[in-house]
Amino acid sequence: MKLYACFFQKCPPDKQHENAHKLLSFALEREYGIDKYTLTKGSHGKPYLKENADIKINLSHCNQLAVCAVGKYNAIGIDCEALRTVRERVIKRVCTIQEKYEIEHSENMDLAFTRFWTLKESFVKAIGIGVSYPMKNAAFSLHKDIIYTNIENALLRQWVIQDKYVISLCTKIDDRSIYDDIKLVFVSKNILM
Repeated sequence: MKLYACFFQKCPPDKQHENAHKLLSFALEREYGIDKYTLTKGSHGKPYLKENADIKINLSHCNQLAVCAVGKYNAIGIDCEALRTVRERVIKRVCTIQEKYEIEHSENMDLAFTRFWTLKESFVKAIGIGVSYPMKNAAFSLHKDIIYTNIENALLRQWVIQDKYVISLCTKIDDRSIYDDIKLVFVSKNILM
């Protein structure tokens, strides 16, 4: 499984979506030789490749960062966010008591909050439901680079980029999953233009 990321400086919000799709096209060509494809959406809006159902994809973008994940067999959810300011009402709505405790007792509350938020988003994107899922049902605990969860068979990875961005990935563990085979590759925006 590969994740591709690209920074787009001075990117207006309406271009972020377009840039994420350019990144996806690059990844599909590079990993699978696919240069033409049709994106279709599931009942809850999760994108998939119409002609290549065994290849799983997911996209995310925020501010100046776009990311995509491509892999075979298992569903993928990915989320990226610039650091978000802690908002108590959001914590009450989506975080467990333990997650709230960890946020409140962390060295950087905004970073801790963003780490939890992106893990939850990546999970609901992996299962294809989106934010209609009761977020407190997906519980996480962070201990440095180790992520604990109550989600059975979840394979989670997370990257903190320059203490400004967080990228989280969720997929399923099975006999084809190899944790070390998950790679994050940054590409230059010049390649995509």
